[in-house]
Amino acid sequence: MTINVYNTTARTGLAASVAASLRGQGFKVLTIDNDPLGLTIASVGEIRHGLSGAAGAKLAATRLPGAKVVFDDRMDASVDIALGNKFTSLRTPPKGARSNTAKPTAPC
Repeated sequence: MTINVYNTTARTGLAASVAASLRGQGFKVLTIDNDPLGLTIASVGEIRHGLSGAAGAKLAATRLPGAKVVFDDRMDASVDIALGNKFTSLRTPPKGARSNTAKPTAPC
């Protein structure tokens, strides 16, 4: 699964620091940037995905509690994490758990 991390806030470096944390948890981060949709999200954030990214979105949602999961029409399995103004920190997985070993049992 590939994750893109986007910043929708005025906090400089937010996407880069979150991307580094996600990489440390075993995620493959492809893009780090401001939100390409140009949104400012007041909540924790959004997790955006297409049909083939449903399992990855579910896994990403465990790291970003309170984020809204948004289905879109992308054709690949990539997942976007768009960080919002109420974002404070990622939830870390239990010891011994890694992103490539978790197996969600149902789509989002």
